[in-house]
Amino acid sequence: MSRILDDNNFEALKLFDENSNINSIVSSKLESIFKRLFNDTEVNSDNFYFTIFEDEQANAFFIDKENTAEKNKHIIAVSRGLIAECNNEAELAGILGHECGHYLWGELLKGNNTIFQEHAADLRAIDLLINGGYNPRHHLEICKRILGEYGRVNYSDINLGVHGNGLARVDDIK
Repeated sequence: MSRILDDNNFEALKLFDENSNINSIVSSKLESIFKRLFNDTEVNSDNFYFTIFEDEQANAFFIDKENTAEKNKHIIAVSRGLIAECNNEAELAGILGHECGHYLWGELLKGNNTIFQEHAADLRAIDLLINGGYNPRHHLEICKRILGEYGRVNYSDINLGVHGNGLARVDDIK
């Protein structure tokens, strides 16, 4: 697994050592949530690598296995800051559901991320939460905090890029 990380030059993201105790605990938790989200489906967690990275900002990402060196595992990484922002497992499940939404849309669209895909991943997270038995309102709450409805994001200071307007995304989730 370290070859996937090494060959993709993720040092700038300060990924936790895959053998560290904290990464083991968090990646196991992410995998158990993933299994719950995809309960009764053919999606297999063995095709994914779950990890955390050192960043105080609330951030997460998905990398399709076709974009990894070994092309054998999709990568889902969540920042330490985002984990700290979550108040409960259901909020973390919503974040994981959003990243899994990128996986599901990527399977259909086979293209670069767009604002449409960000919105679609938000909505797909709701479906996954329901499938996993989580209350989807928790996803709305974490998105309000990290995307800006509660005033924590200053949109004049950031380039919205493919992530779009956080307030519009929150409205879609509502």
